[in-house]
Amino acid sequence: MHRNRWERQGQAIVMVTVALFAMCGLLGLAVDFGWAFFVKKAAQAAADAAALAAATESLRTVGVNGTYVCGGNVPCSPAQCNATNTNNSDAFGVGCKYALRNGFTSGGKNGRQEVTIVAGTSPPPPTAPGVMSVYYWVTVRATEQIPQLFSSVLGNTLGTVSARATAAVAESVAPGTVYGLNRQYDPTPNSKNIMLGDYKTGKGMDFWLQGGPTVKSNGPVFLASNATIAADAGGSSSVRAPFTDIRGGLSLSGSSSWVQTPSTGVSDGENFYDPFEGKGQPPAPTITPILGTNVWPINGGSGATTPGLINGGTNCTTRKVLFPGFYYVQNPINGAATGAQMRIEGCVEFRGSTNFDDFVFFGGLSFGQGANVLFAPGRYVLAGATNSYPVLEVQNGTWLTDHTAAGVRNTDAGEIFILTDMNYLGTNQIPSAVASSNLNFAFGSTSIKTGEASNKNLINLHGLNDENGALPQGLKPFSPVVIWQDQRNSTVKHNSDGTIDTSCGDIDHPCLTGLSGDPDSARQLDINANVNVQLYGAVYQPRGAWVQIWAGSNESGPLQIVSGAYVVHSNGLLNLLGLPNPITTLGVVLVE
Repeated sequence: MHRNRWERQGQAIVMVTVALFAMCGLLGLAVDFGWAFFVKKAAQAAADAAALAAATESLRTVGVNGTYVCGGNVPCSPAQCNATNTNNSDAFGVGCKYALRNGFTSGGKNGRQEVTIVAGTSPPPPTAPGVMSVYYWVTVRATEQIPQLFSSVLGNTLGTVSARATAAVAESVAPGTVYGLNRQYDPTPNSKNIMLGDYKTGKGMDFWLQGGPTVKSNGPVFLASNATIAADAGGSSSVRAPFTDIRGGLSLSGSSSWVQTPSTGVSDGENFYDPFEGKGQPPAPTITPILGTNVWPINGGSGATTPGLINGGTNCTTRKVLFPGFYYVQNPINGAATGAQMRIEGCVEFRGSTNFDDFVFFGGLSFGQGANVLFAPGRYVLAGATNSYPVLEVQNGTWLTDHTAAGVRNTDAGEIFILTDMNYLGTNQIPSAVASSNLNFAFGSTSIKTGEASNKNLINLHGLNDENGALPQGLKPFSPVVIWQDQRNSTVKHNSDGTIDTSCGDIDHPCLTGLSGDPDSARQLDINANVNVQLYGAVYQPRGAWVQIWAGSNESGPLQIVSGAYVVHSNGLLNLLGLPNPITTLGVVLVE
């Protein structure tokens, strides 16, 4: 027994020694993996930052309405982020700077790092084959060789860690169905002369419901004001939306309700900004007015029964055709424009010889009771009014329709009605009879009255369709707008690209245009909604304007509304259904 005990001595030392080899190997392996994981996270951060920065710089350079051209306004050829590229000011140079700030550049870490960058304009990006709505993509690869501990026993002294990221300038859907753009200091009065937005007291309100209206929104509601009461629902009114985000507060009184309790005090973000920001405005038509060819003066003499009247009669099988061009009411003595409003009654059709035509009206356009008007796809520019005429007036009992059935998405190019003044066109676009009249065709109010359901009236109009080849390229970014109010017709000053002028302060305290806060001014869009109203598309007003809706019955349609503020009266249902082709915005996103 004594001998066997001595024979077993020393075995533990051998076992521990063998175990130490395994333990050291595992420790080395853990260090290798841990260090590789750390470096890979750093490489991924560098690749993400570089790709996003490069794509963002390309969007800033080209703009939302520009065309991306490889080798022209954007770089595409494969390159390394070395000292030369990092000093460049193009998209690649900006991207390489961001990679360097995150610790990666070609030749870095004693030659163990490499950063490559490549881009293109043809969708999809090779690294994201499912992403098709792309205008420009940038892919960045960042690699680094790192020393090995455990693997070095096997002769592998260096390991390679890599990361890849792709960012793209791509279209994204504007998620909101209702946008209230006004902020707490924007002056936006309503019809009862109550200041919904007072830049002196800061009592800005984006949403005001009185009576018993019900507003149903298929999509989210976003209200940008951070006033104490940014939304106020009184009476028996109710709002139904999947969710509502409000920068400010909400007040409910009476038996009013807001189904799905809104989130109040929400931090500022992109959902509170104009979804058309950066796109500028829909371009004016580029046609030179030639008298007798595309200028149509309407008799406005004192002997006329109704100056400026166009009556198409009662036989709608043979409508009176109004051709593309410029319209105004003229003085038959000297031929000058009188500034009077043009009034349409009876069976009339706007029609041209192409699949998308341009119509321009000076002095305001009114559709009288009983008018039955058919619109061809086109751009309808309401270029100002005089003598307090509305720039657009739709009276009770009218039929305004196009060639697509109500509630159905149009396959043609669609229509857009631009509410503006004569300056929108540029001097070379104004007929001599209008220019020589020395009249100021300025912004006018808009009143759409659709009457009672018993009148059997119908408004059925469809907005722009960017999938139709006949739509001019310059109008494609404004799909699916059906009504557009000039951004200059606002209390808030806008830059030419559609952004807010903040040179006077900041986004909450922007520059003002100095226009009056009169509640009957042109900044207000007045809609009397009715069961037979079908606007398919988007209605747009800029921040600093507002819409007043009298929901007297059940109005339902696939519609998005962008406006500064909303005043909703009376009873009835305003039902905003979802659009299969909603407003889209251009932005930069990581797609891989």
